[in-house]
Amino acid sequence: MTSQLTRQKAGTNLLRKLTASPALPAWVRSLQAPVLKRLVDQIGVADATEIIVHSTTSQMQELFEVVLWESLEPGRPESHRPEKFLEWADAMLGAGEAFTAHRLIELGEDFITQNLAPLVAVYESDLLASHDDEGRCECITCRFDARDVPWDQLGDYVIAAEHADEWDTVRTLIMSLDDADSRCLQRILARCCRRAISRGFSDDGQHSAADAAAERQQKRESTGYVTPELAAVFLRTTRTTDSETLLREARYDDITAQCFRARTAHAAKAESPEASTEKDDEPSPSISDLEQHQLDTILREGEVIAEIPLLLAAPQNTNAFVPELQTHLDRLQWTDSTAFMTRLSELVHLANVLVAGARFKGNRFTEPDAARAALSCANLGLDLWLTAQNLTRHAERRDAIENVLMDEPGVVKLFRIGWQTLQALPRRCGHALIEALQDPHLRGRLSRRAWILAEIDSAISDPDLLGLIDEAEFEDVSDNLHLLTLILDQRACRCLQTLITDWPQYPVQLETGLEHAKLDNPEVRNVSTVRHLERIERFLEDLHLYLKIDA
Repeated sequence: MTSQLTRQKAGTNLLRKLTASPALPAWVRSLQAPVLKRLVDQIGVADATEIIVHSTTSQMQELFEVVLWESLEPGRPESHRPEKFLEWADAMLGAGEAFTAHRLIELGEDFITQNLAPLVAVYESDLLASHDDEGRCECITCRFDARDVPWDQLGDYVIAAEHADEWDTVRTLIMSLDDADSRCLQRILARCCRRAISRGFSDDGQHSAADAAAERQQKRESTGYVTPELAAVFLRTTRTTDSETLLREARYDDITAQCFRARTAHAAKAESPEASTEKDDEPSPSISDLEQHQLDTILREGEVIAEIPLLLAAPQNTNAFVPELQTHLDRLQWTDSTAFMTRLSELVHLANVLVAGARFKGNRFTEPDAARAALSCANLGLDLWLTAQNLTRHAERRDAIENVLMDEPGVVKLFRIGWQTLQALPRRCGHALIEALQDPHLRGRLSRRAWILAEIDSAISDPDLLGLIDEAEFEDVSDNLHLLTLILDQRACRCLQTLITDWPQYPVQLETGLEHAKLDNPEVRNVSTVRHLERIERFLEDLHLYLKIDA
């Protein structure tokens, strides 16, 4: 609750600072859609009316292609979420019904139909001919009234709410569209009509919702966007590829190459003279360099954008660990800006892959967590690659790193090496735990305490611990590890819970030795070096030392 209130307060302060500038309209129109999305996310959609009203139709079109779709699970296909459209519609209505109607019409009848159809039931009004004032009537509107379903009649159609609590907003939208362009609305209602939807809009040459989703995905992929499905395939194939193959990799994998080719082609098309004629014809108010700088500074202070790329931002704590890869990328920024921008785009791509296709502590990766994870995983891969080549001297490492960062597969190769190793950790930990708990000496000492042995056997075989790990059922694994505190030191159990998860992390307790660690020290870091792996391996090899045999 405190965190939510803090975010709301930060969003309110950000909005207040922005709206104090007279240059806000021109500045909003200059924002790229991803930045505009992060700004609205920070403020909150419900409070973003003053930002939305100054946006262009093309900005909103790009925005809606992202915010109205969601993958309920990382790696799963994105689905259309009409409730999100209502949230944005409420914010747009805050700028007036006329503004909302005209903006929706500019976005197109396909867009309105796709978002309105799931929210209303539309019937042709000739069904009203069956209404009977005498006796008990079973016509459609009487059935609506009997079930307290809100409805209205508009021209040739009867419109009813799919969800009563949404009706006020939906009806306001429909009536505002009728005021702005009644013929347009009638065409939309015809397409929303139950009879048309059941035929998949085939009667007027329109596509079904499934077709629209497929077209959207194809369009997004053509711009280099990493869909959840592509991200999941990339991560899965990386995990299952032989480590020697990854170490020898000399070019991008197929998915990364496809994304980068599409991104390059899309950027070239966007910069072409033909593309400039397709942009908004709305007049753009002027904005001075000073006003632009002031408003951009507000965004940086509000953490909507970073003054330098987030992936390479120096830690606030000057004593904090700085990955070797980050140091070399910082240097590359000054020695070869072209190579630096390519490597940076690889890191951004990898962060997007994690957001779309991976889990972090049971949930989705946030953008900041994904950025840090991509960098640390690539740094782990770099350290593993250097170790495999037996490069230990500083000069040798420096030259090798500079070479690998000059061309593809660059950081992508390093990330893949790190990811494959990182994803093997949970199973390695599971094997080590089973081996320690099946030790004959331990079981002999506990032979008179059958109930403890039963708990141990249940924790590792009912269901099978390794099977749970392979199926990524890490919450169940964590529950089983909690049972093992009967026989295993609590600190060791906590370390295993940190390692046997979707994103294994390095328990800082291992730095000083687990025997000296505090029970209440939950501090973790991303696994980013071979030294981290060696300390984890030493902990697993010594796991039997943390068994409470005399329990």
